[in-house]
Amino acid sequence: MKKHIVFAAFLLVGCKDNSNVQNEHSDLNVNERQIDSLENLIDTLESQPYYWFNNTYEGKWLIDEDIENPREFIENALRSKPDLIPLKAVLGGTMRFGRIDLLGKNWLIAEYEDGHVYGRSLYAFELNDNGELEFTILSEMKP
Repeated sequence: MKKHIVFAAFLLVGCKDNSNVQNEHSDLNVNERQIDSLENLIDTLESQPYYWFNNTYEGKWLIDEDIENPREFIENALRSKPDLIPLKAVLGGTMRFGRIDLLGKNWLIAEYEDGHVYGRSLYAFELNDNGELEFTILSEMKP
């Protein structure tokens, strides 16, 4: 009889411990789902970094000029003109544009750096008669 009571007590303790494991496993599943959800949100935000510029609306004037992807066209045009960076590279670095945020159909903010110094400028841009973009620095932030 004692053996049956000890066995029953062991089962109860074992079941109790098992339920804790199940609860912890359930908590892990909830945490994994939350992490997956946050990672999806980050991916979505990173794939849509342009809050102020929409190809269909702000880029329409470029689409009308037979430019298929206005955002890419503008960014590539600026990146091809590192001479528009108002800072000089130091310690043998090379100044290059980093993040470019388009702000409607005529302005953008661009970051630039050479690995040692960093800056940011506000640019206006317009399409000239040759179908090329011309940029003008409106304001700059220097280190």
